[in-house]
Amino acid sequence: MKVIIPMLLAGDHRQQQEVDQYCPSLLALLGYARQVSSGQEPIAELFASFSRSSLSLERDLPLAAATAKGYSLPVAAGWLYADLVSISADQNGLYCQGSLASQLTDQEKSLLLDELNQFLAEDGLILYDCDQHWLLAAAQPVELLTRDLTSAQGQPVQIDEITGTDAKYWRSLQAELGMLLQQSTVNQRRRDQDLVTVDTVWLWGSGQLLSADYPLNHTRVLCSESKLAQGLGQFCGAKQGVSHALGQGVTYYNDCCQQAVLAGDDRVWQSTLVELESRVFKPLLQQLKCGQLKQLELFIDQNIAFSVTHWGVKKFWCRPKSVQSYRNGN
Repeated sequence: MKVIIPMLLAGDHRQQQEVDQYCPSLLALLGYARQVSSGQEPIAELFASFSRSSLSLERDLPLAAATAKGYSLPVAAGWLYADLVSISADQNGLYCQGSLASQLTDQEKSLLLDELNQFLAEDGLILYDCDQHWLLAAAQPVELLTRDLTSAQGQPVQIDEITGTDAKYWRSLQAELGMLLQQSTVNQRRRDQDLVTVDTVWLWGSGQLLSADYPLNHTRVLCSESKLAQGLGQFCGAKQGVSHALGQGVTYYNDCCQQAVLAGDDRVWQSTLVELESRVFKPLLQQLKCGQLKQLELFIDQNIAFSVTHWGVKKFWCRPKSVQSYRNGN
C-alpha cells in the first residue's frame, strides 16, 4: 500500500500544529515508521507506482493532464504549462500571486478559454483547460528555460523570466495575453464584484509531447479524486478504484493539502486533515495492527517518505512526535 499526499508537511507552523491536532493516527503511524530516502517528488512517486520507467516531466505529465480531461493531443507537438495568475505591484516591482484556477467558476474558465484560443489560433497555438494547470500546445517542440509557478509564487517577476530558443517570441506573446486579459469580459465582471482578476498567463515547463511506450504495472490500483492522478493512471493503464478503497496493492493519492497550501485556504486545509484522519490514517493504522496490511509506504512531502510494517507496529512503539520534527529531520 502506498499513500502519497503532496505538501502535507509544507504548511506554516500553525498548520503543522493543526496536523498534530487533527491527525493523531498519522502521528502514531510515523512513530512506528522508519524514514526512507526518497529523491522523487510526489507526482514522480505516483508515476513510479504504475511504470517501471522514470517520469519525464516534458513527456508524461502533459499527456496525463490532457487524458484526465478527455483531450487527444497531437503527438510530437510542443507544450508549455499556462497558468492563470494574478499579479500585484508595489514600489519595488511586480509579484506573481499564484494560480487562480481554483477560484474561477467553470463558466469563467470556459469563457477565458474561448477568448484566449481565438487569439492564439492565429499562431497555431491551442490552450487546454487541464484543471489546476492549463496546457498550451504548439505545432513544434518548445525549448525554453522557465520558472515553475510554485517557485515563482510571491516572488518578484523578472524581465527575463523566459529564456532559451524563441524566448523573445514567447515573452512577447505573454505580454499580449496579459493585455487581452485586461479587456476580458470575465475580468470586467470580477472587477465589478471586487474579486481578484486574472492578470496574465504564467508560461513554464516546456517540452515535446511524445507517445508513451512503457512496461506498465497493471496490477496496481489507483484510488484518487485528483484529475491529474486519474489521467496519469489511465495513461499508464492502472486500474481505477473507488476514492477511499485502501489495501494491499493500492496507491492512494490526495492533493487537497497541496491545493489548500498553495491557495492559502485554511478552511480547506482543516477539512482535508479531518477527512484524511477518518478515512485514511485511522483505517490504515487498524489494518496494520490486525495484519490485514503488511506494509505501508507514506510519501507526505517532497523527498520525505516513511515505511511502516505490520511487524513493526506489533513489535515496536515510539512516543509520537510532532510533524514539525519530521520536517526538520529530527
